[in-house]
Amino acid sequence: MEAVKTHLKEKYQLTNYQIAQLGYLYKTALSEISKLILMGILFHNLFSEYLFSLAIMLVLRCFSGGLHFDTYLGCLLGSLLLMAASLLILPPLMAEFSFSFPCLLLCMLSINCIGPVTSKYRPEYSKEHLKRCKRIVLCFISFFSLLVYIMPDSRFIHIGVSVIILHTLQLMAAKYIRKENR
Repeated sequence: MEAVKTHLKEKYQLTNYQIAQLGYLYKTALSEISKLILMGILFHNLFSEYLFSLAIMLVLRCFSGGLHFDTYLGCLLGSLLLMAASLLILPPLMAEFSFSFPCLLLCMLSINCIGPVTSKYRPEYSKEHLKRCKRIVLCFISFFSLLVYIMPDSRFIHIGVSVIILHTLQLMAAKYIRKENR
């Protein structure tokens, strides 16, 4: 490892801080990739649904943050629980349009009030960036609400609604935890 650090310092003139940042990026990428692969193996029978729910989660988490765990195992278990609930438990409940559509509206209101909840390791966002993130998430959920209206019987739509509801709930938990820790 020291040889790599020395090489980076000499060849690219990186500081110790920049090398530490690269190390963090490397560990984080490996951690995320391994979690995705493990969950992909566990949900191989629902692989297309799994990828669909990941795509929705990616948009939501990138622009509104969420609950973060301090350990790999905690993050893996939390992700597995969220994925199992969104793929196996909640979709049958979301089959009723009269239930899923109001839930999405409540999610939009909640996320608008809560706002992005970032990791404690990230700097706070500017007010303009917060507004932009909220707009993106609200537009995304609005678009998804339109899909619920157009294709109310689609299993993928039911999974998407489940992911949005669970994301909103974990965002509420993250906001509460962050408030308690301050």
